Amino acid sequence: MKTAVGGTVTTPGKQPLPNTSVTIVDSNGVIGGNGITDSNGEYIVPSLPSGEQTIVASHAGAGTSTTLIPEQIGQTQTANVTIASTGQSFPISGTVTSNIDTAPIPGSVVHVLDASTKVFLQTAVTDLNGNYITDPVVPGTYTVTASAPSYGSAARSLTTNATASSRADLTLSVEFGTLRGTIRDTSGNPLDMALAEIVTTNRELVRQIISNSNGQYAFTNIAAGLPTAEFSFPGKQTALRMPTIVDGQTTILDIVLLDEEEE
Repeated sequence: MKTAVGGTVTTPGKQPLPNTSVTIVDSNGVIGGNGITDSNGEYIVPSLPSGEQTIVASHAGAGTSTTLIPEQIGQTQTANVTIASTGQSFPISGTVTSNIDTAPIPGSVVHVLDASTKVFLQTAVTDLNGNYITDPVVPGTYTVTASAPSYGSAARSLTTNATASSRADLTLSVEFGTLRGTIRDTSGNPLDMALAEIVTTNRELVRQIISNSNGQYAFTNIAAGLPTAEFSFPGKQTALRMPTIVDGQTTILDIVLLDEEEE
């Protein structure tokens, strides 16, 4: 049964914050719904209840704030959020290039994520010279990702400040493959809406996807090598794997998640 969460996002002075991204995340990191505040700073987001959930409100010029809400199946809940600005905002800029000849990659899609919540805050596209620039972001720690159709995706961490713009250059691999498989419990049942993630060795999120009703997941454009793949589901132990990704090939990786009390 679907529920909904609604409320208002404001500054400490009760000024509404329009165009604020509002995301509902469960304790497993699975996104249950998202939306944008209107001109009055108000939002309403349908969601799938799964225990306690966190409201993550992110505004490029004001910052990010979170609010925990309990599960109330079949009810519309109210969650008002206050975002206190942490300093002057500046954009993030950079260049996306190839790992072979450092050639610029036009048309690359660049995402800026909150490093702690993994919520997408901004998107930019590189120009003909491979350059991009985002809207201003408040001081904080972010993950910047880049992807392009004929390259493997990449990510890096970036800490911005309140005195100047920050730069995040990314290099994409020309060698990439596909990773797919099925996520099941110990009884062999497929897990619907299990979270699958590709992260760097420094734990920066590269890609994220939710399994379908058959427990199946698939990642395309994963840079060749030994990426870290993480699989999780409420009530289950998180599984970490390092599959071998070969250029132009598909790697099959099926996952069985143990119950939290199992060893």
